Amino acid sequence: MDSEEFMRLRALRGKADEGLSRVLDQILQEIQRTGNVRTALINVYADHIDEVRRDRELFEVIMRIFEKYSPRLGEENVYILVKSVLFESSK
Repeated sequence: MDSEEFMRLRALRGKADEGLSRVLDQILQEIQRTGNVRTALINVYADHIDEVRRDRELFEVIMRIFEKYSPRLGEENVYILVKSVLFESSK
């Protein structure tokens, strides 16, 4: 995707680590549990407040992407897109 949010996410790819992968997994689980993207993001971010504060810009971009694209693409598809942008090596 070539939207501003995904371009910014690609620029932040270097901050991706195993901890972020676990946070993304938890976001998807929480969305599926609550049925509400914003509530799920707030809950997960509260659980990982130190990481969120350390990489505030990255987590803000992730939040914008989930909120903007989940209604159109579905939460699981957005999750897959975000993980692929952050963790797959560029070709």
